[in-house]
Amino acid sequence: MRVLLDTNILLDFSLKRTPFFEAAKNVFSGNSLKYCDLFITSISISNFHYIASKVVGKTKSLAFLKDLTSICDVSVCNKHTIQLAITSKFSDFEDAIQYFSALADSLDVIITRNEKDFKHAAGIEIINPTAFVRKYL
Repeated sequence: MRVLLDTNILLDFSLKRTPFFEAAKNVFSGNSLKYCDLFITSISISNFHYIASKVVGKTKSLAFLKDLTSICDVSVCNKHTIQLAITSKFSDFEDAIQYFSALADSLDVIITRNEKDFKHAAGIEIINPTAFVRKYL
């Protein structure tokens, strides 16, 4: 299974944000790494670093990203992806980019806490981290 992690999952896990940390931690469990190919988008990387560096500092943020990119692939984001996002019905541009990146890489699932933000998504399962762990792990 090929899975895209939304930015909020990365932030919940790395910053141990309550009450969301446990669910995000379970997504990063050994079972997930064993059964899933994890993906992130380049926009998630930059957004994560912008937010996390303000909370934990630049050094810790970059260290997390180094570890993250050792276990996750980075999904496609190119001119076509951006053009699709621009003309989409998504209200959140970042979510549109993530969705069209996931489509471009033929991913199966997007894990997010904001399932409603992906109401215009088709062809990819949108699921929250707790439901993902319960259903697949």
